[in-house]
Amino acid sequence: MTAQSATEPTDSPNGDLASSEIAPKKRRKWPLITLASVLGVILLVAIVGAINGGMKKAVAGATATPPAAAAPPTTTPTPAAPKVTTPPPAPAPKVAHQEFSGSGDMVEAVNITAPAVVTFRCDACGSNTVLKSNGAESLIVNEIGAYSGQHLINVRDNSLTTEFTINADADWSLVIDDLSIIPPTHGPASGHGDSVLVMSDKFTTAAVTNVGESNFLVMAYGRGNVSPLIVNEIGSYSGTVKIAGPAYITVNSSGDWSITPQ
Repeated sequence: MTAQSATEPTDSPNGDLASSEIAPKKRRKWPLITLASVLGVILLVAIVGAINGGMKKAVAGATATPPAAAAPPTTTPTPAAPKVTTPPPAPAPKVAHQEFSGSGDMVEAVNITAPAVVTFRCDACGSNTVLKSNGAESLIVNEIGAYSGQHLINVRDNSLTTEFTINADADWSLVIDDLSIIPPTHGPASGHGDSVLVMSDKFTTAAVTNVGESNFLVMAYGRGNVSPLIVNEIGSYSGTVKIAGPAYITVNSSGDWSITPQ
């Protein structure tokens, strides 16, 4: 009796008895071209995804609403400083201020090169009080007793005062000033005693009055006055005279006076 093989027979798909040995299964090999194709597809998908992501970011950045521009800072305008108009400087005085004083009779040398105002005062004088110059004005003051008044000097051409002679029996003072110290007068003017004034309005006649007992004189220096002597009377006076303004005017009076332009 013949012994059977240890290997069990198997049915073949067609019912035939298979061989006594079963052939081992072989491992399938992928073709190299197929693997390369898969790797290429994966790499292409990654590249396309990266490109699409970058394009989306670019589009998002392009379509995003830009931030609003910052408003310019608001500043309060500084008000302009008011314009200050500087008046022109006053002309320099032509005559320097000079003061002299003494008691009793005296002679004073002075340096006056232009028209000027002289103020003479002797409050305690009791006898003859005299002020004379070596210029054209000559006898300026000639009174009895106390005196105080103003006068113009050097108002005539080629006649400058360089010396004063004083006769007094008490303390006296003599002051010399430039014409610029006289304030201008608008409209009527009035005063007491010997005075100097500047009437700055334009006029051709004026009403003049005086209340006094001694000599009364009005003299005007200015364009339009042919002669400076306007009034020369003794005692009280009232009248209308020809006098042209503007002008420098001197009044010699022992009382109250007035000049009213018309």
